[in-house]
Amino acid sequence: MMDLTRTGYRPNSETIQALKSLMAQKGSGARALLVTGEAGTGKTALAEAIADALEARERYHYVQLHSWTDGAKFFDYQSSAGASTLRRDSEKGFLTKVAEASQQEGWTVACLDEMDKVHESFEALFLDWLQTGRVPGKPGEHLYTNLDRLLVLVTSNGMREHTEPFMRRCRRLRMERMSHALAVELLLSRTQTSEKACALTVDLAHACERVDETVISLQEMTHFLNEARHVCRSLDDLKAATVAWLMRRDEPENILRSFEVQRILPLLWAEIESLQEVPLETDITLTETPLLSVSTPQGLAPCEGLGSLQRVCSLQEGD
Repeated sequence: MMDLTRTGYRPNSETIQALKSLMAQKGSGARALLVTGEAGTGKTALAEAIADALEARERYHYVQLHSWTDGAKFFDYQSSAGASTLRRDSEKGFLTKVAEASQQEGWTVACLDEMDKVHESFEALFLDWLQTGRVPGKPGEHLYTNLDRLLVLVTSNGMREHTEPFMRRCRRLRMERMSHALAVELLLSRTQTSEKACALTVDLAHACERVDETVISLQEMTHFLNEARHVCRSLDDLKAATVAWLMRRDEPENILRSFEVQRILPLLWAEIESLQEVPLETDITLTETPLLSVSTPQGLAPCEGLGSLQRVCSLQEGD
C-alpha cells in the first residue's frame, strides 16, 4: 500500500479508503478515481502525491481539459514514422504518452483535470479507453495500454453532471476543505515562519473567501506568507500581497474594507515584523538605474549594466 504521508501529504480516512479500494481492483480495466470538490481543495495535489508515493514521477502525466480540448488529437495514436524524435514527441496525443509510459517498469499515473469542462462525447471515448486500454490510430494500427500498472485520477469541480456510464466506471471521492488546524500545520512546515503567523494567514484567507465567494488553496497561502515574510516591509505591502494572492476577483476594495480583514491584517503584520527582526540571508535592493564604478589607470569611471558588473568581477578575480 502506498504511503502518502512520506510525501508530505496528509490524507484523511476517506482518501485512504478510496486508495485502498483502487489498489484492490483487478482485471476490470484501468483503476480510475473521480475526485470531486471545490477548486482549491487539493484534488490535483492528491494526484501528485500518489505519483511521488509510487515513485512514478517520471511516468506521471497531467493534462488540463477545456471545452475546446481536441478529442481526436487527445485520443489518437500519433506514430509519426520517419519524423524526428522531438517532432514525434510533440505530436503524440495524451493517451499515447500514457500508453507508452505504461509499458515501462513501475506504476504510471495519469491525471485529467476538470473533466466537467469537456463535452459528454469526450467522456464516451475516454470510457472506452478506461475499459480496453486501446488507443486508436491509423486503420489496423493500435497502441495498447498496460492497465495493470496504471492509476487514473479524474478531477471535477461540478460544472455539469457526468454521464451514468462514466460514473459507474469510477470510484468516487469527494474532497472537502481541510480543517483549520491541519492547514496551519502544513503551512508551518512549508514556510518555517511561526504558528501564530500561519494561523492568522489561514484566518485571513478564510475571511477573503467569505467576501470573494471562493476557496483559497494551501499553495496560495504558502506563496502569500513567503512574500509577507521575505518581501513585505510595511502594512501597505502586506495589503498588496493579500490582494495578489488571496483575491480572485478584480475588486480589491471589497476585500480590504472587510471588517474581518481589517482586524487580522495589523495582527499579522506585527507577527511578520517580529519574524523579520532576524536578518535575512539575502536582501535584494533594486534601483531604477544601477550605476557601478570601475577602477581604471585614470581613476574611477562610472559604467552601467550587467556587462560592466561581469567585467568588474573578472578584474577582481584577476587581482
